[in-house]
Amino acid sequence: MKLLIQVILSLTFSNLALADDMPVEWTLKGTNFEPPVLTVEAKSTFTLKFINTNAAQAELECKGLKIEKSVVAGGTILVRVLNPKPGTYDCVNEPQEDVAKGQIVIK
Repeated sequence: MKLLIQVILSLTFSNLALADDMPVEWTLKGTNFEPPVLTVEAKSTFTLKFINTNAAQAELECKGLKIEKSVVAGGTILVRVLNPKPGTYDCVNEPQEDVAKGQIVIK
């Protein structure tokens, strides 16, 4: 019986850990980031899943987080953000940086 309880508890807690490691999604539609301000809880590392729904290539640039990645038209990328410091980080789609702007807020 103890073994069964240990197995159930370990499976429960391993699922919680996996849920915590789920990528944070951010989408580019036209010149709009959705949501325009992406809020992420501060922790040592998180994964950003960036989705480009446009018919043209995009380039996600967030200088403060040291992100500069190209995304093919209709493509998705995963970016690991290591040790982010709390703050607000301006991000752009570089080919349209005058109008395609968003922010990542690390709390």
